[in-house]
Amino acid sequence: MSKKRILKPIVAFSLGVYKGNLGDYRDAIAYYDRAIELDPEYADAYTNRGGAKGCLGDHDGAIADFDRAIELKPDNADAYNYRGIVKGSLGDHDGAIADFDRAIELKPDNADAYFLRGVAKSDLGDHDGAITDFDRAIEIDPDNVNAYYNRGGPRGAWATMTAP
Repeated sequence: MSKKRILKPIVAFSLGVYKGNLGDYRDAIAYYDRAIELDPEYADAYTNRGGAKGCLGDHDGAIADFDRAIELKPDNADAYNYRGIVKGSLGDHDGAIADFDRAIELKPDNADAYFLRGVAKSDLGDHDGAITDFDRAIEIDPDNVNAYYNRGGPRGAWATMTAP
């Protein structure tokens, strides 16, 4: 089916989600493009297109899409979370932490935001802060294996650095 034949933004968006879930990020982006063409203020389409661009290594494009999603929908915790991931991957850990802080303000039960902020804090050497965030992520989502694993890393590193 030609993407141009899709006349409803939700249909294009849903197909983008489907393609993204299959790992076909280029096709997902094309569907999100169509959703945005049909509804230029479709914040979730910008968020998801940013995620797909990030998966393809287009960090600038991803950040631009997250910025636009946030502009359209300032309470979009997912856009802040995803933008924080990209910023962290680019080494902007302070910027990432600011985005994770905002995601947590908007959605205090967001275990992923606490986990990701913990990773960024750990990368900056704030091991106590990282452990606190990993603990909170585990409190919210006791099945978060990554939080348990990463919590052990900073504790081990911290214990080694401060041992007499």
